[in-house]
Amino acid sequence: MKQTTSAPHLLRELTELGNLVFGMFTGPHVVVRHWPVYYRVYVEVDGLCREVNRLAGHLARGFIRADDTVDADRIADANACFARVDGHVRTTGALLADVVRDRLVIPANPTLVQIMDRHFAPESQWYRGVQAHYRSGCVAPDGRTLARTVLPIDPHPARWGGDEAAIEQQQFELAPAYARTLNDRTIRQVQTALNQVYAALGGCFVQRCPSVGALLHPRSTPGPASMGFFYSARTLHEEHEPVRDLPGGLAVYVNRDHTFATIGTRGIRPADGTPGLIIHVTVDITEEDPAKRPARFIPAQSHHNGEYTAASADELKTLLFRALIDAGLVPPGAGFDDERWRYF
Repeated sequence: MKQTTSAPHLLRELTELGNLVFGMFTGPHVVVRHWPVYYRVYVEVDGLCREVNRLAGHLARGFIRADDTVDADRIADANACFARVDGHVRTTGALLADVVRDRLVIPANPTLVQIMDRHFAPESQWYRGVQAHYRSGCVAPDGRTLARTVLPIDPHPARWGGDEAAIEQQQFELAPAYARTLNDRTIRQVQTALNQVYAALGGCFVQRCPSVGALLHPRSTPGPASMGFFYSARTLHEEHEPVRDLPGGLAVYVNRDHTFATIGTRGIRPADGTPGLIIHVTVDITEEDPAKRPARFIPAQSHHNGEYTAASADELKTLLFRALIDAGLVPPGAGFDDERWRYF
């Protein structure tokens, strides 16, 4: 007889998947380059929440009637729910594979990038295994056991070996009252976790999606993520001093000689996951031209388009300028040389 799997493993992969989606899509410094894929993931998580809610009811009641007969209709309904869960998981996986391949969403956590690349790169064994073998559950015809085929997510890069993906065959008891109680407790925890991810995705979408037009008229196939100028965290630590952290992942730095200042977005370099600062604007704060010195103009130059920030050119100028004045790095009466301001 096949060994029974303990209740805490029931649908645990959905919690693991939800944790990855949460970190990938809702962090404070996440850069969304393609809002349609964000919304589609949101819809799939909504579908998972609904199906898990239905499964909770089925598994709590069980499939054996009081007269010890099998409720075949309820088994069919439960297996249909499990099949829909399979579809949502595979679709979510395919969307995440698109995200990884084209860097449609870029989180600020480089470890998370590693985890996503290992599991959701279209060529990875784990991703292929999920698409080919994953089965969230199938209730046996006698209503007494549940069979599952899962591929666990391993969030610890230090433990990674080769590219093989472990496939686990699991079996759960459904008939005994104690088993239904334990299973119900586990599935309620999965419900809570998925509902939290769903709420976070919705909240982030409402707050950060710039407009309905970002969904209706997207750059459906954005080019490779261009970083423009990028300072690694090491370069920032060794050659610059922090001035101010700002909302939306923006930050202002000044070089140690106090000759120029920079505003950028904290993030990662897509090519290798290196954390650092994506540069939007650099300004020279040592006005050497005597003719301009009385006017206190600061020549400004933009190095990067607005792909990594929702702030407009004027907003970036204002934020940078205010931070430099508050820090005493430029005089209160200073202004930008607009003729040298370029923002693409």
